[in-house]
Amino acid sequence: MDAHVTAHESPIATVNPYTGERVREFPVLSAEDVGRAIDAAHRGFPNWRARSTADRGALVQRAGRLMRERKEELAHLLTLEVGKLIDSSRAEVDLASDILTYYGEHGPELLEEQPLPVPEGTALLVSNLDVADMTELTTLPGGDAAAVDQVLYNLSRRGIEWDLLPWCREAEVAVMAYSPIEQGRILEVEALGAVARALGATPAQVALAWVLEQGVAAIPRSGSPDHVRENRGAVDLHLPTEALDALDEAFPPPGGPTPLEML
Repeated sequence: MDAHVTAHESPIATVNPYTGERVREFPVLSAEDVGRAIDAAHRGFPNWRARSTADRGALVQRAGRLMRERKEELAHLLTLEVGKLIDSSRAEVDLASDILTYYGEHGPELLEEQPLPVPEGTALLVSNLDVADMTELTTLPGGDAAAVDQVLYNLSRRGIEWDLLPWCREAEVAVMAYSPIEQGRILEVEALGAVARALGATPAQVALAWVLEQGVAAIPRSGSPDHVRENRGAVDLHLPTEALDALDEAFPPPGGPTPLEML
């Protein structure tokens, strides 16, 4: 990134956990520094997005190769920073390299629209397509078979309500929300907890029920039988008007168009 970084007091230090030696110090970024970094990343994203998936895949594979070529250097850095045994650090570099190599090689096919068997005709499940993408898709041969758009959507990520959600409703395309509880990060918000307590539910159930109230399908993670039962309870949870108003106050709807967010 071409963002300028300004040094401040109390730098963040990386300390060797075995010797206590300071390995390196990093300046603390100001709000302005962070803003410049975000702006720089945003300027670079359109170029990355314009690349073909094959082109992006080749770059990701190259990153995997470079990690493997520099395994000893990276493993040594891991050991210095977090105290891992050197063999564990090497294994971690190998794993990261393998992941990059795999997704660089198979990513283009994984990102292709997937035809779904339906009683009549065909249907497409697509992912992370905004209004412009969906509009373009409908002009392509077979593009009118798009039946589901899977996107990031939850109480803290409401941008699609401005344009994509209305577009999909008009086009009769279902919307499916991944990360409907923001990987758990929104569960600590007090307003969400207050609504949950008032309804005798859990914060996760309220967050899921809210997504369903918008006419959007939710695909939360379920790591245990108890978790499955908790998620299932959201289906029967009704959110009264006062609860929806409280959630709108804590998590405001968009005031204008925003770029499609992803995780």
